Amino acid sequence: MTMTITRFFYSLGAMLLILSQTACNRDYEADIMGTTPPAIEVVVKNAAGQPLQNTTVKLYKTEAAWNAETGEIASVTTNGQGTVVFTEQQLIEPGFYFLLATDGTKKAKVKTKYFLRTDGRTRVNVTL
Repeated sequence: MTMTITRFFYSLGAMLLILSQTACNRDYEADIMGTTPPAIEVVVKNAAGQPLQNTTVKLYKTEAAWNAETGEIASVTTNGQGTVVFTEQQLIEPGFYFLLATDGTKKAKVKTKYFLRTDGRTRVNVTL
């Protein structure tokens, strides 16, 4: 009887080990897709909290490109409300994005939250 119980636990352990190895190798796909297209909205303000128009905001996918300030994905100028929007077409894949805002004299660098590309706008505030 002891041999049967021991074999059972060895078999159970081997089966759990096999299942744990195969269950972890899956690509993530979002189950829920919303109706609002994904985007990153950047609002640039000065230290007093006033929106800054005509400020250039550059979008980078890698931290290395961001640090070197080369190879941006997109570059957009803020509107009268100090806002720019990077669209789904510019946001190639899920992950972190890196922003550089400059008015020609001052610069501000910001790393975004993890961007999922599933629904809605991710808002990022930048103080210049």
